[in-house]
Amino acid sequence: MEKISIVIPCFNEEEILPFLYKELSDVIENMKKVCFEIIFVDDGSTDKTLEYIKYISKKDNYIKFLSFSRNFGQESAILAGLKFATGDYVCYMDADLQDPTCLIKDMYSILKNNSCDIVIAKRNRKGENILIRILSILFYKIFNKFTELEIEQNERNFRMFSKKVNDSILSFNEYNRYIKGIFNYIGFNKSYIEYDYIKRKKGKTKYGFKGLIKYAYSSFISWSLFPLRVPYYLSILFLILTLILFNNKMINYSYIICLFTSIEFLCIGILGSYISKMILETKKRPLYIVKEDNFDKK
Repeated sequence: MEKISIVIPCFNEEEILPFLYKELSDVIENMKKVCFEIIFVDDGSTDKTLEYIKYISKKDNYIKFLSFSRNFGQESAILAGLKFATGDYVCYMDADLQDPTCLIKDMYSILKNNSCDIVIAKRNRKGENILIRILSILFYKIFNKFTELEIEQNERNFRMFSKKVNDSILSFNEYNRYIKGIFNYIGFNKSYIEYDYIKRKKGKTKYGFKGLIKYAYSSFISWSLFPLRVPYYLSILFLILTLILFNNKMINYSYIICLFTSIEFLCIGILGSYISKMILETKKRPLYIVKEDNFDKK
């Protein structure tokens, strides 16, 4: 009998977990020819998330959990879950129930009946916050333009893939991770499944506006070298401007000096972003620390 491992990162999701558990139980009940392993990764929650996960793990032995010593972030939680997954197929999804669990059965059928290795969910974002939608569209257009990758608009983290794909994902040892970028980089045959936007039933999103901007910037410079070429392009531009304006006595050169200084600091900031990432990569710090789990020790 084939096994599906479902990886679910959690951070302060005590309100939504009972609903998620009920929906996943219904999925398992309707897929009796497959066995399941559900891996909850508690990313340093400060509410009763871990307490509830422990409770349901005592009821159902297919419920597994990892609990981090502190909050390490969603990317680290995904990585940990993928490392502990033992299924023939692996699925990971957010805990907020904005990804319909009923698609798990459809994803599995597509993987079994089609010549693809990865099935990715795409969400129709109609009904979502308009500012978030616009910024998301801009991010993916810029990301695809200035990297060698091509990520689909509205692509979600929610996906299912073969063990071979999971092994490929785990071969990446980088500290600064962007899971969508990694999935795009490794290739393999992909299929997409679409669904409409679903509002959160309970709880609040853990990514505020500032957090989303920070995550987008970090993801971009992890995969693009274009910002490092910006100082080169600017130097050529300002060399031309200097030659044009050099003999113009009407120009207030103090403004030009201020402009040049600002550009210099901008360039230093860009270089600093890359250098800081290089430093973190060379330190080889662990991406997460597991404080507690219920996996069988071998």
